[in-house]
Amino acid sequence: MPTGDLPRPTEPRVLGVDPGVNTGCCLVQGGRPVQWWVLRAPTHWDLRGAHVRIALPRRREFLEIELTHLLAEIAPDVVAIENPRVDEGAAWAGGAESHAKQHITRHLEDLSRRYAIVCASLGIPVVMVEAGAGKAAIGARGVPTRRAVVEIFERLYGVKLKVSEDHVARAAGVALRAERKLAVQRRLGAELP
Repeated sequence: MPTGDLPRPTEPRVLGVDPGVNTGCCLVQGGRPVQWWVLRAPTHWDLRGAHVRIALPRRREFLEIELTHLLAEIAPDVVAIENPRVDEGAAWAGGAESHAKQHITRHLEDLSRRYAIVCASLGIPVVMVEAGAGKAAIGARGVPTRRAVVEIFERLYGVKLKVSEDHVARAAGVALRAERKLAVQRRLGAELP
């Protein structure tokens, strides 16, 4: 039988995840976004007319539950999660801005770890993708604005997104980066994660 007649293995369905208080998720198959979502944690509860701010740990729990439901619904083959860690040698500017950046980075690191645990508990393999690789995978250079990331995604795939959905574009890039890693592993005969 000629090799052209052999059935091609099905491309894995890779869910890219860009962790954050608004977590972008994009399901990619064969290098194309198939579906996407933004998981949003509520910031306030309305208790008898009073707005009560929801603490980050409670918001992370909400996002974990949302991701669990999404994974059960779409059953991806692999989940790619952006690892938000910054360079250990990176120097932080002093003062309150530095403290805020460190706090946010710790929150994102914790959230990405929690997402990986959720995936493992469901038996879904995880590929961690280095910070910034998702934006680079869709062609963004330097430190692009949210609007620039969305515009690049729109040009590549002909899909309109709101600027507030820039997390989806980054999640697509995370999935594409993982898809490339998996393709290399397949060519080398290595097992998928």
